[in-house]
Amino acid sequence: MGGISIWLLTIALFVLAVIGYAIWSARKSADPDLTGKHGWLFLVGVGLFPMLAMATLKLEVFSGTAGSAEGALEIWMRILTLATWGVIGIMFVALYNYARNARAFAQWYVASWVCLLAVSVLQTTIVTAYIDSTFASYAWPELTAISINAVIWSVYVLRSRRVANTMVN
Repeated sequence: MGGISIWLLTIALFVLAVIGYAIWSARKSADPDLTGKHGWLFLVGVGLFPMLAMATLKLEVFSGTAGSAEGALEIWMRILTLATWGVIGIMFVALYNYARNARAFAQWYVASWVCLLAVSVLQTTIVTAYIDSTFASYAWPELTAISINAVIWSVYVLRSRRVANTMVN
């Protein structure tokens, strides 16, 4: 104990990098053609990393629980583990398409939100049914946050002129 957590240091450096890039890009002249990974589109790309972290944390929980569970719960935990690996794979494809400025980025990005929400709903249902019947009441804030973020960012990615002008490959 007593030392600085590597996670805290990583998060702090990440936040400083985002703030630094935001300040740097704000000093540049405005782009009349709305192209490039600036503004909100930059936040979309940066936002994939916390989504990956959330999915990875879910994976760690599911993998650890699957080994100690018995019967139907063990099967469900293994299904959740596989589903979470699928979500992580979809997020990496979205990140790859973001880096390449590919047209398919918007579809993969929306798919990653939908799949993350589906895994979270499945997790809530399974944990409520097999482990703790009061878990659903604690999971609503997470499900609500994921749903709101999914709607806001998906609509932006699908409707934005900057995304359409930038993702052309």
